[in-house]
Order: sequence, then structure tokens, then C-alpha cells
Amino acid sequence: MEMAMADNRAYLEAFRSDLATHRFGLIVTERPGTSLRGSEYMFGEENDVWAGRVAAPLNSYYRMDEDLGGVWLMVPR
Repeated sequence: MEMAMADNRAYLEAFRSDLATHRFGLIVTERPGTSLRGSEYMFGEENDVWAGRVAAPLNSYYRMDEDLGGVWLMVPR
């Protein structure tokens, strides 16, 4: 989150590259939502940064495979 909020381009590009090359065989996470909230919501701006810089690339290169009661297993597309 810190790198996303700081818009650390080098870090985020390396993250996207890792996703694109399927560096991770399995990702365990909460459902990575990409809906934008805006400043009218509590932590809405932080949500929007996360959605655009982390969740969107993640969803581009990985897909939800299994729901373990709110914890998702994501596998490469």
C-alpha cells in the first residue's frame, strides 16, 4: 500500500512485471476489488489508489480459483 500511495513507479512496474511473468504460482488474498469509491467515502481515495495500481493489474494476470470463506486463491490466467 505504501508503494501504491507513493506512486513508486519503479516498484509498481516491477510488481506488474512479476504478475505478467506469473512469478507467483498461487496468491492468497481477500477478493481484490476494483470499484472506485472517491473522497466521499472513508478511505475512498486510498481504496481508489489500491484498486488502480494493485488490484487491476492483479486481476489482469491472475484469476480467482477458489473461495475459502472470504480468502481467495488466485492462479495465473
